[in-house]
Amino acid sequence: MLKRAPSYRTLELELIEWQERELFEYFVVVSLKKKPSKNTYLPEVTYQFPKLERPTKQMREAEERLKAIPQFCFPDAKDWLPVSEYNSETFSFMLTGEDGSRRFGYCRRLLPSGKGPRLPEVYCVISRLGCFDLFSKV
Repeated sequence: MLKRAPSYRTLELELIEWQERELFEYFVVVSLKKKPSKNTYLPEVTYQFPKLERPTKQMREAEERLKAIPQFCFPDAKDWLPVSEYNSETFSFMLTGEDGSRRFGYCRRLLPSGKGPRLPEVYCVISRLGCFDLFSKV
């Protein structure tokens, strides 16, 4: 509705337009961490770009979205055990906000460098753009 009324410019409209020009909103690395006193793993974000530092309303909403991402990267976290070999895989998911906005998660699950059995990690790009081919090449 705001876009249909170009004479009515708001800070919110400018923020939306700026976000739509971004290639991606976040890049995160999700790793599996062992649960204390159990032999199962939980997914958690171990790296995030950009870091969210200012406590604005948009940043709080972004933090809420980021909390859901590990579950999408490792919906099968309880089934993993350390492995020595793993063929990487690419997959995607879509997050839908309360306002109907969509964000796409483009993921690559792979085994980090190292020797011996280890757990895979997921590199995930979150974007408003629906460009699976582009992000799978990146």
